[in-house]
Amino acid sequence: MSEAISIRGLRFSYGLDFELRDISLTVERGNVTTLLGPNGCGKTTLLKCMNALLTPEEGIVQLNGKDVLRMDRGELARLAGFVPQSHTPSFPYSVEDVVLMGRVSCMSIFQQPSSLDYAKADDAIEAVGLSVLKDRPYTQISGGERQLSLIARAIAQEPTALLLDEPTAHLDFKNQFTVLQMVRKVARERGMAVVMSLHDPNQAMLFSDTVALMSSGRIVSLGKPEEVIGPENIKQLYGMDTEIIVHDGRKLVMPLIWPGER
Repeated sequence: MSEAISIRGLRFSYGLDFELRDISLTVERGNVTTLLGPNGCGKTTLLKCMNALLTPEEGIVQLNGKDVLRMDRGELARLAGFVPQSHTPSFPYSVEDVVLMGRVSCMSIFQQPSSLDYAKADDAIEAVGLSVLKDRPYTQISGGERQLSLIARAIAQEPTALLLDEPTAHLDFKNQFTVLQMVRKVARERGMAVVMSLHDPNQAMLFSDTVALMSSGRIVSLGKPEEVIGPENIKQLYGMDTEIIVHDGRKLVMPLIWPGER
């Protein structure tokens, strides 16, 4: 696998209230890296720096060896597909049309989608298992199906990297796992470097190759899920006691808080 994302010495500040600092991270093609930590720890801010939506005060973010701040938006879109937490269009575009929007970075300003663009969009729709819904209005499908549609839109860009901001937000229990299984499948089959933010340590344990634990704007631990997700680190991040249980060879985080206890 080759290195797709490289972050070195990144620092970003909103002022006196919050600062990302000393952020260094590399992600290889086919690898899923999860940013795990509590609300306000800097996960979304870091993703925005990676996508050049925010400008770091120090350090560098590179995609395929190129500084993201030296790219125009078209070139950056061809290298990094970004999937927000949620998206609700005002017009009932079909699923295919939503995914086709991912091809805009490959077209000139007045160019109409070509047969190749439609083929790439349909291939991305098939990759996430939504072919039977491609003609359905995006506004009339489930939350999980919408999230898969946004992932397909990003895939249609044919990027090197896929950046996902809390892809399981607002989804029910089943759809959370459906989306995360698809993210890992896409990373493997398409050779994309994936960085996503999550809140659930168990989801990070199950679907990540690498986990970056974040607290107060810093990466406090980085490594394989089973190495960095443990009671001591969870206590540091969330201030709660947990234990690791093993079921069928898988490690899971069990909170030591029960209904009625204080």
